[in-house]
Amino acid sequence: MSSSRKKFSDEDKLKAVALRDNGFKVSQIAQYLNRHHSTVSKFFKRLNSTGSLNDRPKSGRKRKFSRRYDRRLKRIYKTNRYTSASQLMRLFNECSDTPISLATVKRRMKEFGAKKRTLRKNIIIRKKNVILRRKWVSSRMHWTVEADWSKYIFSDECSIYLGRDKKSIAVWRTDEEKDRPHLIPSVHQKQIGCMFWGCITYNGVGTLT
Repeated sequence: MSSSRKKFSDEDKLKAVALRDNGFKVSQIAQYLNRHHSTVSKFFKRLNSTGSLNDRPKSGRKRKFSRRYDRRLKRIYKTNRYTSASQLMRLFNECSDTPISLATVKRRMKEFGAKKRTLRKNIIIRKKNVILRRKWVSSRMHWTVEADWSKYIFSDECSIYLGRDKKSIAVWRTDEEKDRPHLIPSVHQKQIGCMFWGCITYNGVGTLT
């Protein structure tokens, strides 16, 4: 009978112990579980030695990125929020005797919980205007379309820029930092653009200018 190479599961371990307690030999247990004799034999030796069904912890590859390097990378990204992962790698390697790869930077940033996120829109409204807007809305809650709103024109404007869109600017931050004021800056860029104005009324759409 061919033996399976799959991992010796916890269920199989429990079955092996139950079979041994009922007088079965190692060879019989191996045949019943479709395992190599050596696999079952090593399992019982480890069980007798440790008294645990769990495997011994694996040593794995030694961690190259130390806790000191973690703190250094955190300082770099927190003072360079708008840089790319490749730029963070370059800044880190410039001040470190142990260079790291781009994959390492991305992996560490993920473990920090920091992701490159689009800048949140910062709408600045003075407290005085907030009160006036609420008062304006509250006084018109009973208005109807035909009797009142049909007499008004609703207008809006839109800016179209040539080049990089402001909305595409991203910043490194964690979920807990989303409401930090310094991470919701007002972005001012010198760009060539054009302003469009339009309106809608009760009777239809106005002319775009």
